[in-house]
Amino acid sequence: MVRHRCRRATEAERNINEGTHMTTPMHLTHCTLTGVDQKTDLQELTSLTTEYPIAEWGFLYSPQRQGQPGRYPSLSILSKSFAHLPSPVRVALHVCGQGVADLLAGESAVSGLVARVAERGGRVQLNFNQARAPIDLDALRRFVDSNPALQVITQHNGANSHVWPTLQGAGNHAVLFDSSGGRGILTGTWQQALNGIPCGYAGGLGR
Repeated sequence: MVRHRCRRATEAERNINEGTHMTTPMHLTHCTLTGVDQKTDLQELTSLTTEYPIAEWGFLYSPQRQGQPGRYPSLSILSKSFAHLPSPVRVALHVCGQGVADLLAGESAVSGLVARVAERGGRVQLNFNQARAPIDLDALRRFVDSNPALQVITQHNGANSHVWPTLQGAGNHAVLFDSSGGRGILTGTWQQALNGIPCGYAGGLGR
């Protein structure tokens, strides 16, 4: 299934390029597969990375859900995974909900995870809903600016449409067009990539 989704991600890139809302050719740099959990065989991730070097493995973190059954590994599993996976295995930490506010406030648990990811050249995605539970955008800008070697991804959708202008000029900021919010819903149209900002697309691409 993972292999199929990697191939489909390449097809999705082609479909986006050919769509009426996309005029600039895109270069696919990452195929992110999110949901590594406590039952995932890390050796299998390593083997798949050897076969598909473009793959990036997304690990979800939520202070409320970590360690519970489902897609949110415990802090211990996250730390061990980032420490022991071979360096060619690309990883991204997806910080969710209250975890984003905790990170911007310097809370030790999530800050430690981010530091481990940064050490191995990984990326961090911040999953928050600015309309429902707003975060401090000035603090977000400070965090991005203080970690210039770490690529920080924010979701771009109706709730977060005013987030990316706050981060304009930050060379380590990337945008993920994600109206699905992890529900696997394919959008009817793909938005034009933002000028000068690495952009990604999510929502039903593996279907």
